[in-house]
Amino acid sequence: MLLDLLHAAARGSFPLEDGRTDVIAAAAGAPAAVLSFTAHHVVAADVPAAEVLARLDPGDLKGPMVLGRGLADRLELSVEVAAPERDRGLARRLVAAALAAAAPAEPVFAQVAAANAASLRALQGAGFAAVGAEVLFGQQEDFLRRAHDGSVAPG
Repeated sequence: MLLDLLHAAARGSFPLEDGRTDVIAAAAGAPAAVLSFTAHHVVAADVPAAEVLARLDPGDLKGPMVLGRGLADRLELSVEVAAPERDRGLARRLVAAALAAAAPAEPVFAQVAAANAASLRALQGAGFAAVGAEVLFGQQEDFLRRAHDGSVAPG
């Protein structure tokens, strides 16, 4: 189900922008994950949905995404600020809240696309420094290939 969701998104079919958080089973053999789409989250974990949803504020779109585990089990933060709320310091406050929630001695990492200048400025303002870039590779069947006509086909 998770791979189907990702393939649909890659084809331009996204979950509704309804502010919901869906809880689905983790992919076979994969760790738990949280996916964030515009105004919609998906928690893929083998836990009761009621337990996850009881811990979230339904009106808080950042709730499931601020702090989690990433590559090599490192602690990572992620924030997203809706366009109408930008340029008010909200991203910096979210980053500060995430850092306050982390164990004091554990390094926290953040990922941001190189072209996302607003996110880069917010992270730099919170004390982050660029350390490099990463690309994650998986099994070939987990990726989509572009056909010669430009359409997207499952690979």
